[in-house]
Amino acid sequence: MGGRRPRRGRRRTMRVSIRIKAALVLALFATAPVVVVLWRVLPEYGDAVRDGEKRNQLLAVTRFVRDVEHHIDEVREDAAAIAVALEAATDMDPASAESLIRRVVFRREHVATARFEVPAAKVDTVFAKPGVDTANVPRSTPELRKSADVHGVAIHRVSENHAAMVVVVRPKEGGHTGYVTVPLYFKPFDEVLALLLDNPELSLEGASALLVSRDKHVLASYRADVARGADVSEQDAMSRTPDRMSLISGDRFQLQTEHAVNGTPSVTTIASLPAVGWGVVLWRPQSVAYRSYHQAQRLAGLVAGLALLVALGAALVGARAFTKPVLALVDKARIIGERRWKDVPTAESRSDELGELSGAMTTMARSLEQSEEEIARQAKLRGDLGRFVSAELVDALVAGEHSLDL
Repeated sequence: MGGRRPRRGRRRTMRVSIRIKAALVLALFATAPVVVVLWRVLPEYGDAVRDGEKRNQLLAVTRFVRDVEHHIDEVREDAAAIAVALEAATDMDPASAESLIRRVVFRREHVATARFEVPAAKVDTVFAKPGVDTANVPRSTPELRKSADVHGVAIHRVSENHAAMVVVVRPKEGGHTGYVTVPLYFKPFDEVLALLLDNPELSLEGASALLVSRDKHVLASYRADVARGADVSEQDAMSRTPDRMSLISGDRFQLQTEHAVNGTPSVTTIASLPAVGWGVVLWRPQSVAYRSYHQAQRLAGLVAGLALLVALGAALVGARAFTKPVLALVDKARIIGERRWKDVPTAESRSDELGELSGAMTTMARSLEQSEEEIARQAKLRGDLGRFVSAELVDALVAGEHSLDL
């Protein structure tokens, strides 16, 4: 036979005061609207900050592309003016032709040197403004000349500091095609980048940018810590595997992404210059780009925390007032249970349902007190009479069926 099964102890439950419960409920109702508002507003504000950042980046990139293309057009116009002068000079005597061309070169604002080549006639002449070094005037290549024949102009990076721009000189009937080659320097693009990224209207503090060639070599940069001429084809900034992007189709494209650049989560904008095959890359760390949103998040957390503390404080005070009559009823019930009739409060300060309940408990206490007094009286009477008369007579006397008078 098995032994007796041990009795299970009574499971203890943690006692939480009704005042604490009431305070928590009041605090919940007080802070819930704040939490709901923050929960709804913060994401919308975050989207607005992200959209604003992308809009500012796109505006800066668009302006930079416009300025670069404008400068290229100015150099091309100067080269084309020299080409037109060379075409006109074919009908002049050599001295007049050279004088005309030198005057045209001298008046050019964006070109200081130019090389005139007629490969079929083995002509290779350099024109320059007075005092300008002609040692590094670029030469055309067969590939550049072929591209210029098709498009009228061709551009190719030839060093870390400049590119060669080739413009066709159309021959007259029976003549040979000529080419004007002028240098296109990259240094002005650094200045344009600096002016744009430091423009307070664009709010691009901490942004970095690169102007890259078709073969992904740096032509200009700002805050990118990359030397001009460096190969950046493997750089994170050139990555095209974004988490989020919007692509504008066509010959000219713009790509906006959010991904890590050198290990730092960043917002990136890439745009093309289809006329020359270049691209511009601009990026800014998210910690800087979304600073206002992150500050709003921290502020929202602080506001929610303070609201909770204030609500808890107010709720504790309010809960004290709400639970005081209930706790008074608990105390009254305890006094009644201990049969301390003289300690039962009789004054009622409330006229609501709790006051009615307290009054009913007072009436009940008085009734119980009277019942106990009656029971005590009957017990004493039974004890006194039981020594002299029979039990039946005692019962009759206690019940009032016989008078105690002789």
